[in-house]
Amino acid sequence: MLEGATINLESAALPSEIQETLRQHALWVDSFGSAGERANMAGRDLTGIDLRGAYLSGADLRGAKLNGAQLVGALMVLAELDGASLDEADLRRVDLAGASLKKATIRHARLEDASFDPATIRNPSGKGTGETKTADMAGISLRQSAMSGASLRKARIAAGDLHGVIADHAILRGADLSGANLSDAKLVSSDLADTNLSGANLRGSDLRRANLSNAQIEDADLTGADLDDADTAGTPIKR
Repeated sequence: MLEGATINLESAALPSEIQETLRQHALWVDSFGSAGERANMAGRDLTGIDLRGAYLSGADLRGAKLNGAQLVGALMVLAELDGASLDEADLRRVDLAGASLKKATIRHARLEDASFDPATIRNPSGKGTGETKTADMAGISLRQSAMSGASLRKARIAAGDLHGVIADHAILRGADLSGANLSDAKLVSSDLADTNLSGANLRGSDLRRANLSNAQIEDADLTGADLDDADTAGTPIKR
């Protein structure tokens, strides 16, 4: 179950039908499913919609078109966004802990200080069950998005396309980046300790001062990567 919260979703700029969907969804989450109704906007064209600060935790947005959407500070914990399109969207400070974003496209988007950390699973009384769910971003495209300060602890980003991302000071500790494309990515001072980078493409990436300790890096391509002052303790990188 999701952790409940009450958030004001009134907005005269939103269509009344969307406002009602969000109100019913907030009730559904806060009541742990005993009232209201889960937001189902799967496949909807929501291009350019303004959902800043919206409460969308657990919402179904699979395959939705959210290109250019304003989602700054939105709560989207455990939301389902598989195959969704969020190109050029503003997702700064969005909370996508435990969300599913398999094969989603979030290209040329703003994701500074966004969170894709594991989500704590809680029971109806609000107590943690001891279980967590990691964000699943397998096959996602984040090409040339701004991700500085984002947190993606233990996220599954296998086979993801992160070409040209700017992710300085990002936290990717324990993430699965196996087979991912990180060519020309900027990861200055980022935390990639314990990550799985097996088979990843890191050609031309900027990893200065990054923490790459104990990373799995078998068959990764580091041609032209800048590793100046990077911490590679326990990582078999040939300089």
